[in-house]
Amino acid sequence: MERPNVDSGELLTRILEGVRQENELLEQRLMREMHEIEERAAQKSDDLRSEIEKLKKTVEELQRHNNYVPTTITDTSS
Repeated sequence: MERPNVDSGELLTRILEGVRQENELLEQRLMREMHEIEERAAQKSDDLRSEIEKLKKTVEELQRHNNYVPTTITDTSS
C-alpha cells in the first residue's frame, strides 16, 4: 500500500484543528453543565426559602395557639 503524500506541517495542522474542535465541544458541554447546575442551585435555594417561610408561619400559629408571647424569628439564611 502506498502512503498518502502528506507533509508533517499539514499533518500537524490537521491534528491541531481536531484538538481545537474537541476543545470547543468540551467548552460548550462544560458551559451547558454549569448553567444546569446554577439553575438547580437557584431552584433549591428558592425551595429552601419557601420551606423556611412555611416553618415560620407554623411556629407563629403554634405560638398563637398556645398564647405564647412571640419572639422575633430571625432569618439567618440571607
